[in-house]
Amino acid sequence: MEAFQTVIEAFAAIPAWVPIFLYPAVLIVFTVLILLLGGRRAYPYVAVSLGGAAFTLLACKGDLGAAFAFLGLYAALAALLKLLFLLPPVKRKKGPKLSRDERIYRKFRAAPAEKPDPAPPKVCKFEEEQPVCSAEESGMQLKYAEELLARLKKSPLAPSDRLEAEALSRSIGAYRSKPLTEGEMNALGDCLASVLKMTAKYKL
Repeated sequence: MEAFQTVIEAFAAIPAWVPIFLYPAVLIVFTVLILLLGGRRAYPYVAVSLGGAAFTLLACKGDLGAAFAFLGLYAALAALLKLLFLLPPVKRKKGPKLSRDERIYRKFRAAPAEKPDPAPPKVCKFEEEQPVCSAEESGMQLKYAEELLARLKKSPLAPSDRLEAEALSRSIGAYRSKPLTEGEMNALGDCLASVLKMTAKYKL
């Protein structure tokens, strides 16, 4: 009983302006926020909680008449604020949330709207590299790499990895059975390394 009396005395010590002015102000600010940001279903719970807390603080001061008078005014304010919900909600432009892999896949999958301008005529300022040998002659196992790519394409790859696997398959096919320059040999080696890295990633 003494603990209950202590709680009542603590509530009674709170200045009267807190329940009379602060709680309604909090309700007004909260109403504006949910009108702008959404979440209108929470309004009744917040309004009742604030009104009940303010009524309890005023009742603890011993003047029940003032507490009930405040409760009536607070209910009228809550009803007026509720009318604001009749206004159409603020529309916010929200696009679908895509993962990083899906964004990369869509970016590279989209076809160009216009045909690119023709490339300017090539001007050779340096001596072009001469083909050295074919990939098979250099000892690169293109057949094995193509088998790994076939297995990768049958696996559930992420969109970006599937796009990369298709690009690697085209690149390796373009390098097959033709003499390659030293630069093309290096590029082919990078392709094979990428295939091995991807197979290790998916544990194939």
